[in-house]
Amino acid sequence: MQPDDKTKTAKTAIIKRELRKSVLLSKFELPFETNKWQQLQININSNHIEVSTADSNPVKIETDKKISGGIGFLLKGTMNAYFDDIHIRKVTQQKEVMQ
Repeated sequence: MQPDDKTKTAKTAIIKRELRKSVLLSKFELPFETNKWQQLQININSNHIEVSTADSNPVKIETDKKISGGIGFLLKGTMNAYFDDIHIRKVTQQKEVMQ
């Protein structure tokens, strides 16, 4: 994620790590303001990923790649990032399990 103060957007990329290599799944922009708390939501399903902020509609990325493992977050540029109230949920067969 690379925020741009002038346009109040962030260039965003979804990348999958495969065999120590980065594979780009999608690139897009989201509404984003620096110096403001942001709510970022990432939903991973079997054939697509949805990414949204509180100020945007979800961006849906279709993929034929198997998605498994962990999630990481990388900010580009000269800024600090603070995280608060992080929730990670696994949803299986209409049943939510908090981890």
